[in-house]
Amino acid sequence: MPADSTTEHEAALNRQTGVVTPGTAQELDGRAPEHLAPWWDCEDNGWHTPRWWRRLWESSGKADVDRADLLPDGAANALAWEEVVLAADPERGSPRVAAMLRADAVRTLGFARTLESRKRQQQGSGCDGGCRLVGCGYAPDPDAPRRLRPAHGR
Repeated sequence: MPADSTTEHEAALNRQTGVVTPGTAQELDGRAPEHLAPWWDCEDNGWHTPRWWRRLWESSGKADVDRADLLPDGAANALAWEEVVLAADPERGSPRVAAMLRADAVRTLGFARTLESRKRQQQGSGCDGGCRLVGCGYAPDPDAPRRLRPAHGR
């Protein structure tokens, strides 16, 4: 590959962000589906559809979402993982998550994947080109390890 192509490819990678997070096939609006209610926890209300994630990222005006979907076999792979971990070390696995994934049978739960491309900043936009897109409402924990904090202003 010519040097110019490599440079362009590296530049493109530096402007992309990918996110994979527990997600749902349809928005639940904070209500557990009846078949999952016995295992549902309030933290599960943060799971959203790929469409929800697309709207969140695009609403910033700083990114174009190139892809937003559910990972193929994401829920099945998550269940297989939980079962392996539970068999190897029950203290580290999550019986609640495994039971919920079994009960769901790939109807509602999965992993939402989004791939975003950062838009180039316009002259006078207030960003020197080193800004990073951070989800709305997120405030970093100053006590978190450095590697877990967002890199603002880099």
